[in-house]
Amino acid sequence: MGTWFLFLALSGFAAEAPLVPSAAPAAGPPAIARPTSVPLAQPALRSPSARGSNAAPVDPLTVSNGLQLVFLGNQAYRDGNRSNALFLFSRALLFSPTNSTALYNRARLNDAEGHTREALADFTRLLEINPRHPGARQMRGALHLRLGELTNAIADFDRYLELAPR
Repeated sequence: MGTWFLFLALSGFAAEAPLVPSAAPAAGPPAIARPTSVPLAQPALRSPSARGSNAAPVDPLTVSNGLQLVFLGNQAYRDGNRSNALFLFSRALLFSPTNSTALYNRARLNDAEGHTREALADFTRLLEINPRHPGARQMRGALHLRLGELTNAIADFDRYLELAPR
């Protein structure tokens, strides 16, 4: 349920983004760093297998399961902690580099935070793993359009319409 919640919660961000080229991107990809503003081992972060209300908190730095990290990232997003969610999705990708859900969620968060080039790289990587992912195709097309890359945008939108006709 957490993955779908994040997908639905983030689905409105692209529609609100202006469709004009953004400022020039910073040189090189940003380093993934542990957020310092909020401690990672919060009582709100519970194991996905914990059903009771008195389950022990989970420290994401000790988790080595990509799926559990995606779950925790979704929970951090629901709790309003975007930087922690981004960190958790990135950490999940360290353990499972082809995790489509972690890539998609990290790309959507990067887009929402204004990191267009990072989001574009994640959507491109996701489409290399799963070329038939319609959501990634649509979002990558929107990012290309925002960056003024019309040929790439049209190609992605055409492919999206093939994958998900209305």
